[in-house]
Amino acid sequence: MSTPDIDQALARVREFVTRSLASGVTASALAEEAGVDNKSVSLVLQPSWNPTASTLRKLEALIPEGWRPGMPVPAAPAPDEPARVA
Repeated sequence: MSTPDIDQALARVREFVTRSLASGVTASALAEEAGVDNKSVSLVLQPSWNPTASTLRKLEALIPEGWRPGMPVPAAPAPDEPARVA
């Protein structure tokens, strides 16, 4: 059984990661910035994704303050710039 807060956090992280990837941010850049492995980021896209609380917190920390589902995400950095997600 899930709680509404957890379901909302999962949906928010899933949308942020999906939009980030669509905008050109790589899964490895997201993983590095969050401090998780690449597999954790790729699993976000699967309907059965069931992260640990630690992984969810780390991925949630990537989301800029004030960002809401439906909003654009930061663009991918130029190739010669370091990756910055938030």
